[in-house]
Amino acid sequence: MKKQKSNDWLFTIFIFTISFIFCMLLFLIVRGQFVRADLTTQFELEQTFNLILEAERNGVLNEILEKEKFIIKFAIYDRKGNLITGYGDVKGHLDINRAFQNKKPSYNRHTKTVTIIRPFHKLPDHQPNMQPQMLHQNRPFKMGQKYLFLEIKQSHYFRSLDTSKFLAILFPVIFFTLVYFFYQLMRKNREFAKTIEQQQQLVKMGEVSRTLAHEIKNPLGAIKLQVAYLKKILPASHQTDFNIIEEETDRLSQLTTRINDFLRDPVGTPEKINVNQFIVQIISKLNFPIEFQPKNKQCVVYIDSHRFRSIIENLLINAYESYPEKSDHKEIVLEVLEDRDFIKIRISDQGKGLPADYEDKIFDPYFTTKTKGSGIGLAITKRFIEAAKGNIYFQHCQPQGTLAELIFPKQ
Repeated sequence: MKKQKSNDWLFTIFIFTISFIFCMLLFLIVRGQFVRADLTTQFELEQTFNLILEAERNGVLNEILEKEKFIIKFAIYDRKGNLITGYGDVKGHLDINRAFQNKKPSYNRHTKTVTIIRPFHKLPDHQPNMQPQMLHQNRPFKMGQKYLFLEIKQSHYFRSLDTSKFLAILFPVIFFTLVYFFYQLMRKNREFAKTIEQQQQLVKMGEVSRTLAHEIKNPLGAIKLQVAYLKKILPASHQTDFNIIEEETDRLSQLTTRINDFLRDPVGTPEKINVNQFIVQIISKLNFPIEFQPKNKQCVVYIDSHRFRSIIENLLINAYESYPEKSDHKEIVLEVLEDRDFIKIRISDQGKGLPADYEDKIFDPYFTTKTKGSGIGLAITKRFIEAAKGNIYFQHCQPQGTLAELIFPKQ
């Protein structure tokens, strides 16, 4: 079991390391996509910037503007920010100081446009023939520093960003879904392996029980023969003692047969059982007090009666034996609860409780904390309950003790 826990820790560390590396790689890839898209956009802006200046120099600016529909606005301002010439809905004055607070391109997600402002010194040598509806020119060009304002359509840039963000969300979801799937698969495999191991132990226990049953029945048969002979030759005053011997040998013979039958067939012969009435009958035959107050007389489960009796008796006896032998007060409380789909049977005590690592071992055959226990009681009990499509759970009580809860489907 310690090796299994060690493997679980190694698997957890491995998954955490892989997840961290994956997240870092994904972060670098997405960040690289953002940087690449930004650099591509800046490059296209610079190309458009040079294209406009070259077209202005060659007198073909109008043709370029008609051809390149992605150019939304452009304007040339003097060093004071006054408009010299422009295209589109541009301002007549540009606040130069404010415009250059951020020298990077400005992105507008709503209009899917990118804006840039660049200074330049050399003006075109050619004065263009400008169409009034396209260009508005306030005064002739002069030498000196000027500023070019440019706004272009960049839908693909924003599509690239949206795609990168979508993938940045999708890939981790897929990755961690796969991690969770493999973790659940591994957990199910562990549970299946543990179930197989328990089944193998029960098979071995069944073989041992069949051998013991055979070995026990032989001397029991001899005892019964001797008792029958002694009853004939001894006085009648000894008949009571002989009857007790016969009853006990019959009970022991039936017990060995029943254990063998239980291990071979956990389902048995299911029938409808009134839980409250059946539990009252069981309690009446035990020689220690149990607090039980039936709330609903119609709680019915579908289970073999002998196996159900074995389940309840085993849990009640375990609760009683959890107290120290010299304890004067041994409180055991049994409750039967009912909801829409299930019948719940709860047995609680204030005894010494379960060991700290009980969850991994309590149902293992031959595991016991009792000095005289065999360790097969809870293993068989769990098998009977699961055969009846039920479940059993244990938990600690406060300040001490144990609560056993049985859950059966309601009939």
